[in-house]
Amino acid sequence: MITTHNAVALLGRLQEFSWDLKAKMMGKKALDAAQVLIDELQLHGQLSAQQFLQQREEILDKLFPTSPLLPGVEKLIRHLHAHQVPMAVATSSHKRHFDVKTQQHGQLFDLFDHIITGDQVTQGKPDPQIFLQAAAGFKQQPTSPAHCLVFEDAPTGTAADAVQWSSYTVDHSQSIAGGLAYTTQVSLSSDALQEYGPSFQQLSVQVTPETAHRLHVRVAPVGQQRWEVPESLVPRPGAEASLSSEQLSYDVLDLAEGHPFALHVIRKADGANIFDTRGHRFLFKDQYIELTTALPADADVYGLGEFTNPKGLMLPRDGTKLALWARDISCANEYANLYGSHPLYIQTNADGSSHGVLLLNSNGMDVSANATALTFKVIGGLVDLYFFTGPTPEEVVRQYHAVIGRPALPPYWSLGLHQSKWGYSNLEYMQEVVANYSAAGLPLETIWSDIDYMHNRFRNAEFDPHRYPVHAMSSFVEGLNSKGQHWVPILDAGVAVSNGYSAYEEGGKDNIWIRDHSGEETFVGQVWPGPAVFPDYMSAPGVAPWLQKKIQRFHAQVPWSGLWLDMNEASNFCSGMNCKPDVAVASNMHWLDMQVPKDGNISVLYKMLSTCVMKCEQPEPSNSLAFPPYLIQNYKGPGQPREAPLSSNAISPTAKHADGSLEYDAHNLYGAAMAKSHYEAAVEVTGKRPFLVSRSTFPGAGRYTAHWTGDNAGNWENLFYSIAGVINSNIWGMPMVGADICGFIDATQDGDPWLNENRLPDAEYEELCNRWAQAGAFYTFSRNHMGYLARHHEFYRWPSVAAAAGMAYDLRYQLLTHIYSSLLHSSLFP
Repeated sequence: MITTHNAVALLGRLQEFSWDLKAKMMGKKALDAAQVLIDELQLHGQLSAQQFLQQREEILDKLFPTSPLLPGVEKLIRHLHAHQVPMAVATSSHKRHFDVKTQQHGQLFDLFDHIITGDQVTQGKPDPQIFLQAAAGFKQQPTSPAHCLVFEDAPTGTAADAVQWSSYTVDHSQSIAGGLAYTTQVSLSSDALQEYGPSFQQLSVQVTPETAHRLHVRVAPVGQQRWEVPESLVPRPGAEASLSSEQLSYDVLDLAEGHPFALHVIRKADGANIFDTRGHRFLFKDQYIELTTALPADADVYGLGEFTNPKGLMLPRDGTKLALWARDISCANEYANLYGSHPLYIQTNADGSSHGVLLLNSNGMDVSANATALTFKVIGGLVDLYFFTGPTPEEVVRQYHAVIGRPALPPYWSLGLHQSKWGYSNLEYMQEVVANYSAAGLPLETIWSDIDYMHNRFRNAEFDPHRYPVHAMSSFVEGLNSKGQHWVPILDAGVAVSNGYSAYEEGGKDNIWIRDHSGEETFVGQVWPGPAVFPDYMSAPGVAPWLQKKIQRFHAQVPWSGLWLDMNEASNFCSGMNCKPDVAVASNMHWLDMQVPKDGNISVLYKMLSTCVMKCEQPEPSNSLAFPPYLIQNYKGPGQPREAPLSSNAISPTAKHADGSLEYDAHNLYGAAMAKSHYEAAVEVTGKRPFLVSRSTFPGAGRYTAHWTGDNAGNWENLFYSIAGVINSNIWGMPMVGADICGFIDATQDGDPWLNENRLPDAEYEELCNRWAQAGAFYTFSRNHMGYLARHHEFYRWPSVAAAAGMAYDLRYQLLTHIYSSLLHSSLFP
């Protein structure tokens, strides 16, 4: 029997294999054997050889790589041989190519009854007789055609053999005047995965060498306007003047007329591949783009995110799908798509050479890598690729930052120690925290306010008159400033729908809110204030003056030193095309009308405040924006399927922006657009270099904001995860970055944040915070922050932690000039 353990490695992700061999059964036309086998495995947990043989055509679509076989594949072949199942290899490759593969696979091919190599091709496809020849060579004749396997090896190395994997054929190329750029037009020659829609008939491939070490390739349908990342958010640098071909460190191959289209970029110095789609499927449909490049098995691959990688920095090479779709979810969840989208990877080869690839696309996507390839599966937009040839990792990062923009230089004071908690329920509490840090001799630089300061069910930028009265708050902050200390408040993306609330009423007059699917009505969701609307930071003309007026008024009341931008994926506790209060359900209206108690204690409200209690219009199943044909691995939560609808806890993908663009396309840009708008407004209001920290980011966001890694958990695993999170953010152009020291959620890695018993014991928690203080002192953005239900873990709570933090921050403060100089250098120089 072929057990699930062995077979799943081979069959469980058939759609992910990007290799180019087909196993074909002799005889009748095939059923969709791959799905049949997967269903059989899931149903019975095992699969017999006889069941395997009874399946028909393309049962192991794209089985063999051109590098050593996966263990599961080899086990399967040896199993079939042991059961005397007739097998043959029929290859249309030239023998010299097949010999290379045979050498790579060792003696494994000796198990086959018969091997045919040669050039028996008709119009680029194997001659049908090749299979009959293979069958005739069986040592043991099968009792029926359905009881034998003939493996068709997809060819490599010749144009005639390459048609099987290529969907497009090169028509012609034309140089673009004034430089080295040229455009190639390709036409559809075969289509696949038609369940995702038809492929575009013609594509334009624009190849633009921009610098000696940067290549730009843009693939788009001919004669059609497609969504792409706006230049207002990510300006394109363009090509250097007077660039010559002799200066280029790369070359682009395989774009000859009449040949199958492949994107093959090499390093000139040694001919090594930088990007190579040969032998891999390339599809370009309206809502599905599939692009695969070869990866050496011994290369290390980094980047791509934002997600928590339990293995550290290197990307998994086991086919795990990593979704890029910004959402509000704890970063304690492993492999979950988190707050930002960064479709960049860096490859470091065994010889130490490195290069990077950016797919500048804001649509939702899955990215996966296995032993031989890396695949993008994108649900819209363009293929807009930038290649950075390094050749060192440091040079790759510099070349990448030259495209997305240099990071903003934070103010010097922001390099100090920061303290925050959701749950500083009143001003007196916060004053006590500041005093306790001083008494402990710890150098607190900045105190932060979470949504506790907000008035009337969490209105942004309005102070609660009972818990944070404006005059007392202003006096407190002036006192902080007089001692060289600072105050930073939070601003959430959602704006409360509340009569008498100036930000809401002025925004309505200025017509700045994102619209629903009709384009006529304001899109309404639910966040902490209850019903909420969302500023269209990307394209509403009135959003800039509205925002400047809002934060000017806020700053005039209490002089904040920076702004903390949260919930800007943008988060939405409801899911639907538009929502409204459910007046027919009294209990739901009760929760929407509930005000925060005067003492700020929301323990009984905490969970219900984040539960959708509104009535939402749901899309029809046929709505391709809400339910695109390809479902990315959008993470809903622990124990739930990783194919949550795009609208899950987000602004609906059917919503529209002022310029007519769809949230379906622009969703991943919300955080970056919000950061850009607040940066520009803060400059106007304060006349100083702003300090912003944003949860949601996209390439280029670092020009305006720092970043923190989000809602982590107070356990040892999350301390480990934070290191990779900080380093990745540096790669992505946000060197001012940190994790919540000691953890935001007070839970073990397998615990439930809603249940207090799922926590580390007190003594172990103290030890964790001790160690985390020592590590966090060397995050560039160093902040101790905790959630509402979490145990207090300000450093002064334990003598041991206070002592450890004192030593660590004493060393940090000695290094501040070095840290600041490094940040200055990264913001100014290539």
